[in-house]
Amino acid sequence: MVQRLTDSFSGQSVRWNLDAEGAYLPAQALRMGRLLDGLD
Repeated sequence: MVQRLTDSFSGQSVRWNLDAEGAYLPAQALRMGRLLDGLD
């Protein structure tokens, strides 16, 4: 799951898909950013 998110974010597909569905909120982006930062 995490690896899939990482692969998708490298192509920004998850970001755009969520935005298209109206589910991409700044708060979610911030949490996701922190999650991905933690993987590094």
